[in-house]
Amino acid sequence: MTDEIDKLLAKVKSEYDPSGPPATPESTPTPPKQEAKAASTPQNTGSIDNLLAQIEVEGKTSGRAPTGWQGSPSQSRSPQGSGSFDELLTGVKEEFEGRDRLEREEHERAERERAEEERRRREQQRQKVAKKAQEWLKQLDPYSDEGFWFGQFAEGYASRLEAAIDYLEALEQKSE
Repeated sequence: MTDEIDKLLAKVKSEYDPSGPPATPESTPTPPKQEAKAASTPQNTGSIDNLLAQIEVEGKTSGRAPTGWQGSPSQSRSPQGSGSFDELLTGVKEEFEGRDRLEREEHERAERERAEEERRRREQQRQKVAKKAQEWLKQLDPYSDEGFWFGQFAEGYASRLEAAIDYLEALEQKSE
């Protein structure tokens, strides 16, 4: 981790080294407001370089980071120096989002399959009960007490078969 910080610090220093060729406003056409901003940037970077150098010297002499410094390494970098780190973070974030999306899709697919299997199982059960209901209706004597009761019960249904299915399902649930 320390090697990475040292490498990033060296990279930032090399980008803002005042002894190197200074950026001239004439070389890149900028609007007047941006020229003023660009002119003030080298002064700020010099103080940043001094602070970074001081922190590095203190860290090497004490063998650890200064005690008053609690921030993360990304807080001490300039926006240009943190580009590769930001790209790395973006890549990691995208990778985790991709994994999460795949897991979510897999979970949704498994849930759909489970729901479809449950629907098929209920349909098969309903068909079994429908066969039973047809047999029960064939054997039902309409003039018996049960036949009379069932006739009144079935009036609320679209068909006698539907009424018989519901009646037999209720009997099965009661016996369970």
